[in-house]
Amino acid sequence: MDDIKTLIFRTDRLGDFIISCPFILSYKKNTKKMINSIVENRLIIFIGNISYSFYLWHLPIIYFYDLYYLDSLFRIPFLFFLTLLLSYISYIAVENKFRYTQIKFKTPFRNITLSIVFLLSIFLINYFAYQEGHNNKIKRWLKDLIYNVNYLENKINFSERTDFYKININNNKVYDFCTESSDYSEINSDSLRINCLKNEKNKNGILYIHGDSLTAHFIPMFNELNINEAIYYSHKTKPLSKIDFKHLNKLRKSYNEVTFVTNINNLNSLTKLIDIKDKFNPNIKILILGPTPRPSKNLDSIKCFIKNINCSYDTLEDEKQRNLFLLNSKIKLLADNNFNIFYFNAYKSICPKKICYVFNKEKNLITHMDGSHLSLEGSILMKKNFITFYNNKFKSN
Repeated sequence: MDDIKTLIFRTDRLGDFIISCPFILSYKKNTKKMINSIVENRLIIFIGNISYSFYLWHLPIIYFYDLYYLDSLFRIPFLFFLTLLLSYISYIAVENKFRYTQIKFKTPFRNITLSIVFLLSIFLINYFAYQEGHNNKIKRWLKDLIYNVNYLENKINFSERTDFYKININNNKVYDFCTESSDYSEINSDSLRINCLKNEKNKNGILYIHGDSLTAHFIPMFNELNINEAIYYSHKTKPLSKIDFKHLNKLRKSYNEVTFVTNINNLNSLTKLIDIKDKFNPNIKILILGPTPRPSKNLDSIKCFIKNINCSYDTLEDEKQRNLFLLNSKIKLLADNNFNIFYFNAYKSICPKKICYVFNKEKNLITHMDGSHLSLEGSILMKKNFITFYNNKFKSN
C-alpha cells in the first residue's frame, strides 16, 4: 500500500477558484516521472490539504468584500490570497487540532455524554428560535449584545434605518402585533388591537389602514402625523380579499368618521377595489395610497448605503415599465367620480424629479430597503405632501 497515494479535494465554484463537489484523485506510482512529480508536488498536496477550509472561507469573504468595497482589478487576487491565508490558519489551528485530538471518555459514557449535549443543543436552539423577540428577555439580550459590537450598528445605525420589521405604530412593531398571526389578546371595546392603534381616545375620526407590506411602508409617515384622528393598522396578505365590512360599519358608532386606507400599486388591485367599493357603507371614506417608486432590480440600496456611494434610478423608466401613467389616470378618474374616494399620489413625494436616489451620499438619505419597499426615512419623506393633501383635499370634503 505504500505506493498508493490519495489526494482529497473539497471545492466550490470554479469562478470562485474552486468547484463545488468533492472528488478523490487516486493513482499508483509508475515509471512516468512526470505524472508522479505533478501528483506528489508539494503545492498540489498543500492545496488538497487546505481545500475544505478554503471551501468554508471563500463565500463569507467574497460576500463581505462585495458588501463593503467597490469592484476593482485587485478584487480577485486579494480575495484569493486572503482566503488562502485564512484557510491555512484554520487548517493548522482548528482542523488538524480537532482531527487528532482524542476525547478521553470511556465508551459508552462518551457516546451518552455527546448525545445528551447534542440533543440539549438542538432543543435550546429550537426553543429560542420560536420565541417572540419582544417577549423573550434572553433573545433581546443576545440581540442587544450583537448590536453593541456590530460595526455597522455603531457607525451608521444600520438596523434602525434599514430593518423593515422595525416599522412601528405608537412604538409597537407592526410585524409583532398587527399581522394575522400576531397575538391580539389586547383589544378594546371596538375590537381593535390596542398595540396597533394610535390616538385611541380621539373619537373624531379613524384612519383604518389595511394592507400588506406595500401598505406597511406608509406607516412610518402616518406614525409621524399630528392629526385629530385615531390611526389603526391591520396587516393582511391579499388585503382586498379580507376586508371585514361589518367591523368597519360598526366603527361608525364609536367614531364620527371612518376612513378605509390602502395601497393600490397596479391595475389588478385597482380592479379589485372597484369591484368591492359598493360593499362599503356610503358614509365610510376610502383613501387610496398610490404607488411608490421602484428602482431597477440591479440597484441594491443597502449596499449603496453601506459603501456610502450615490445610487440613482430613472423614474420615467419605472413609470413606463409599470404602466403607472394609465394607473394614475384611472385612480384619479375613480376619485373624481366618487365623493367618498380620495387619492394621495405618493410617487412624487418620494421622487419629484426624473432622476432620483435610493441612497444620496450628500444628504445621507436612504429611501428604499429593497426594490419595492421604502425605508423608514423614505416613508417620512411623504409627510409634508400628505399633510398638505390631508388639509386641503381630504378634510375639506
